[in-house]
Amino acid sequence: MVAVGWYLRYGLSYRDGEELLAERGITVEHVTIYRWVQRSRHG
Repeated sequence: MVAVGWYLRYGLSYRDGEELLAERGITVEHVTIYRWVQRSRHG
């Protein structure tokens, strides 16, 4: 959910979120972040 927060709050791209998570040792595809954002909007 951190990546969703970054996307919504700071307007980061999905790829930026992917890179920031990778820096923290979390491997996730940018498409997965996109899906998380879509779920959070349509909840």
